Amino acid sequence: MASDLHRRQLLSCLAALPFTLATAACASEMRGELTFADGGAIPQGTIRVFAEPTGDRSDVVLESDGKARALAFSLPHGDAEPRQIVAVLERKDGWLLARGSAAPSDPLSITLYEAAR
Repeated sequence: MASDLHRRQLLSCLAALPFTLATAACASEMRGELTFADGGAIPQGTIRVFAEPTGDRSDVVLESDGKARALAFSLPHGDAEPRQIVAVLERKDGWLLARGSAAPSDPLSITLYEAAR
């Protein structure tokens, strides 16, 4: 009887493990969406999303094909809270096309604004 009870407890703990791991994975990253200021397609180029101060977080790099009106991203969540999340859109030659930032929130939404020429 006692071993049957232990087996049930073990099985119930193992059954709950995937849900716990999924919740922990979601809590360890910030998810968000990028849009362009005029509501049109995000220009073609490379988008780098990062937290400031950068600390131990990794940058996220996205490629825009010039057709999408919005792009989803997830950014690893480090130990310290970031002051802002920044997105920078550059052409292949490194020319800055657009930049945007937002305070960390849930959900995270960043609007890219065309860079001054």
